[in-house]
Formats: sequence, C-alpha cells, structure tokens
Amino acid sequence: MSNAKRFAALFRGFEGRYGRYDLAGRKSEKGKEEGRARTVDAPIGLKDYASHIEGKVGIGVIPLREDNTVYFAAIDVDVYDKDAQKKANLTHEQVARALAKTPLIVTSSKSSGIHIWLFSKDRCFCEKQRPTT
Repeated sequence: MSNAKRFAALFRGFEGRYGRYDLAGRKSEKGKEEGRARTVDAPIGLKDYASHIEGKVGIGVIPLREDNTVYFAAIDVDVYDKDAQKKANLTHEQVARALAKTPLIVTSSKSSGIHIWLFSKDRCFCEKQRPTT
C-alpha cells in the first residue's frame, strides 16, 4: 500500500470538501510558512495526499463526516512569543515525552507549533449540538 493510501485511510473525514494551503516558499516574521489557503469543493484525491506528504502543498481534512462520526481529532498548539514558549516549556520533545504513555501523537506544524493527534480504528459518534435558549 502506498504512503498516500495509508495517509488517506488514517485521515478519513468529510468527503465532499477539504482545505488546501498552497505554499509560497517563504516564511513570515513569526516563522509560519506563507501561502494561500482555500476550500476545495471536491473530494481529496490520492495525488493530493501524495503532494502533501512530499511537502508540496498543505491539505486539511475536515474530521466530522456526513454521518456525524469521526475517526481522528487534532489539537493545534501555537506559541508565537518565543520567550513565553521557553517559560512555558513547550518544546516538541517535552510535549511528546509528557504524552508518551497516551494514545496521542505529537507532530510539528507549519507555524513551528505542534499538532496533537488522536486516531481511532472505529468511528466515534458525535452528538448533534443542541440549540441554547
């Protein structure tokens, strides 16, 4: 099985649209990869996954599927103030070590932050939000 197929199986989400971030090849003053974000109203193809894995483009899969289930979830942690980051001890290694005995996975993000991932083999049901009065 190709890496693109593995990635597609891992990130099973909404099938009708996805986010795309076309990289500009430069970083902002804060260290974030600059580019153009847009929503694509079409399913993600294996070529899109392959381009993402190769670092050519960023893609964002919407976790919530049409049937109100999810197979994965993510938390995005960004600290742009480097002094605050040092004070808070938010290095990738420290967070990864702290989460080592959990089912969570820590990866780097394009903004020099971290993503914390949770994956499930089985679909997890999400309750519909109830209107507040």
